[in-house]
Amino acid sequence: MNIAKTYKVIGTLYMIDNPPKPQEAKEYLLRAQSIFEQRGLPKMLKEVKEKIKLINRQVKSGGPILGQLAANAEAADIIEES
Repeated sequence: MNIAKTYKVIGTLYMIDNPPKPQEAKEYLLRAQSIFEQRGLPKMLKEVKEKIKLINRQVKSGGPILGQLAANAEAADIIEES
């Protein structure tokens, strides 16, 4: 499970990177999603799926993945998880 959390954090970091790297973020988040599904962890799975949806929307619109407020919240979550 620790590897899944690590993948989730790496994916999130790619989302908030400057410039964002949506493809790399999605790859790591999909790896995390697979592990969370296998382990039956619905809360973590939901969080990862929401991030994947954000990436998919960004790719379609061409806009930023996360607004500044969301990016700050994500950064705080990453620090908290460490």
